[in-house]
Amino acid sequence: MSYLVTGASGFVGVNLVRALSKKDRVIAFVRKSSDTRFIKNLKDVRIVYGDILDKASIKEACKDVEVVYHAAGALGGFGIGYSHLRKINYEGTKNVAEAAIDKRLIHISSVAAMGPAPDNADESFAPNPVSAYDRAKHESEQAIKALEEENGLRSTILRPTMIYGPYELRNKRRMFELIARGRFFIIGNGKNLMSMLYIRNFVDASVLATRKSAIHQLYIISDGRPCTMNELVYTIADQLKVRRPIHVPKPFAYSAASLMWAAAKLIKFDPPLTFSRINNLTSSHVFSIDKAKKELGYAPRISLKEGVSNTISWYRDNNYL
Repeated sequence: MSYLVTGASGFVGVNLVRALSKKDRVIAFVRKSSDTRFIKNLKDVRIVYGDILDKASIKEACKDVEVVYHAAGALGGFGIGYSHLRKINYEGTKNVAEAAIDKRLIHISSVAAMGPAPDNADESFAPNPVSAYDRAKHESEQAIKALEEENGLRSTILRPTMIYGPYELRNKRRMFELIARGRFFIIGNGKNLMSMLYIRNFVDASVLATRKSAIHQLYIISDGRPCTMNELVYTIADQLKVRRPIHVPKPFAYSAASLMWAAAKLIKFDPPLTFSRINNLTSSHVFSIDKAKKELGYAPRISLKEGVSNTISWYRDNNYL
């Protein structure tokens, strides 16, 4: 089997490339500005430079592969508008899907495409995206579905929940770092539930998604057992062997976020605390993976405790903690 992975230098992309290359040939599709240090010396991996907004480059990269994993995308954040998110996540995805029209395509989306959802929401939930990022991710899925109907694209959409693990260098790494330094606070009572997803479990699901029976299907992927914010944070702190973070009231957090937002507008920095981040950290995000279990045979192997331990070990080994 031969694979193409877009966004191959990103968190999900790196893990996919490293796992797939152990048994098959992989083309890692990255931009010229990408940091390829985690994939550049892997056996049977060929790095190809291009851009998902450049139709010719992605079409050329797809020529000699059988399966395309589309993991490239733009993340939301302070100062990142809808037009940019849509350009990368919708237009870029459409370009990849068109280039892979005669291939097997696995599109890495997100549960964010669903918008605010009730507890234990499954694939039958009608998406209601609200934020700019949510809307852009939902539109990326719509691009895939349109090509399925119009051109017979053989694709599968995966919606991972909150992913963490080795090679993640953004928000989750920052969370581990703050807990290690005693600078993380749990906002509210910490009893809100979360569907976490260790990256190795997601890679397993991504491989299972290449099955013929998964064509034209959509799957939510998580570790299965939801945990409270308290359990997540305490597990990280206990594995780090540091003091467990204390709780702060939500009104205090909102006040701090208001001050940071005002300061960020003046001196242009990404505030560590925003209203959306507070809402995300204090709301429940629980999803059902019954469909993935039943149809893909997906069975999460790595627990929260083991996943956190593996992640801490990787961060320490690579001087991130």
